[in-house]
Amino acid sequence: MLDLGERTLPEVSSWTSTTGSYHTPADTTQYMTVRATSYLFLKLFLAHFYDSAGNPTYKSPDVQPFGLPAVKGVQVVDGFEGRAEFALSLGPSTRYSAFTLTQPNRVVIGVYR
Repeated sequence: MLDLGERTLPEVSSWTSTTGSYHTPADTTQYMTVRATSYLFLKLFLAHFYDSAGNPTYKSPDVQPFGLPAVKGVQVVDGFEGRAEFALSLGPSTRYSAFTLTQPNRVVIGVYR
């Protein structure tokens, strides 16, 4: 879950991959650090990693491994021109749902097997 507090809810899009590859703004191919069976990529439009004063708004590590059956890790993959992108490294036969909630504003990613 990404808690946005009073900030505006972003538009969220998601897709899966079996390779763990993604493209940077410089159009280079990178791979997820935490290797897994599949990967869930999330793009948040109108979301920023820094506020207007340059202070970070996302305070977690850029790469966070987990020892869970369904979620092996989470990683920041891009933050550029009003979008923030994350990816989750997933275990076998993992499904997901992504949605938003209000009061407070949150992006919720439900992962289950």
